[in-house]
Amino acid sequence: MNKKKVVVCGGTGHQGGAVVNALINQGTYEVSVVSRDPGGSASAALENSGARVLQGDFHHLGSLQAAFRGAFAVFGVTQPWSGNTLSYDADKEIIQGKNIIWACKTEKVSHLVFSSFFRYNEKESGVSFIDSKFVLEAIIGREQVPYTILRPGLYFDQLEAQFRPGHANLLCGNYQADTLVPYVALSDIGRYCASVIADPGRYSSMTIPLVSEFIPGKDIAGSMTAAFEKEVSYRSKNKILLRLFQPEIYNLRRYFERMNSEISPASLLALTRDEKHPFLLQTLADFLKSRVPVRIADLMSAHLTQQRI
Repeated sequence: MNKKKVVVCGGTGHQGGAVVNALINQGTYEVSVVSRDPGGSASAALENSGARVLQGDFHHLGSLQAAFRGAFAVFGVTQPWSGNTLSYDADKEIIQGKNIIWACKTEKVSHLVFSSFFRYNEKESGVSFIDSKFVLEAIIGREQVPYTILRPGLYFDQLEAQFRPGHANLLCGNYQADTLVPYVALSDIGRYCASVIADPGRYSSMTIPLVSEFIPGKDIAGSMTAAFEKEVSYRSKNKILLRLFQPEIYNLRRYFERMNSEISPASLLALTRDEKHPFLLQTLADFLKSRVPVRIADLMSAHLTQQRI
């Protein structure tokens, strides 16, 4: 029996890679990935995992139309970063999103699963890479493309990147220690997308906040202390330095601070409890359990390296 074709945008990235893994693990689809460089090492790794790599450029509508041709479903995700990863190009991201949407429409794709970003209300956020996705959500509705929109938070998977270089027990985060921040595991984004594609009617025309927990930095440090059996503390980055050198991250920090002042913790918690969730999302404690052997090895390696130095 011929398998249905599912096309994943951003398959070499964080979310797209998680979606590819989830779909391949299901074993029921022909999984294709759009890449500007089908001959590259990242594309070769995807092909070795069982995916098919297709030539495509998100800034070129025709190439996406060719890649989406015959597809049952598409996972769409946009990339807002400019060449300098500290800044964002919202206009570029909107062009990417429009091309994904229009290619789905012209090629009559049965379902688009579009990845946006967590919002606690429907107002402009003041964060360029959130508001650009809000623009794209509206376009999806106007173009009448069959859709499900996922609004994930930040990734558990990137928390350990916040450890200060040379300090294996100090997290340096972008947010105040007591600010509740939305998080989800990348693997759960992948599994959720696969669940939507398996039963699109159930999730048709839905916009779903995809957040496992709202956690402040001090509690993240506490969870890591318990999981790694090593004291971990949390320090917030200087707000003025963020504003000067990472203005969009500074805007995101302010956005989360407004969220904390306008929405009660109980109301935020209610956003994570959706009866249509196909499975329980991982908590941070769940996620860290799977990371304990890797993290202990990292800490031992760092300790030995410091001793040699």
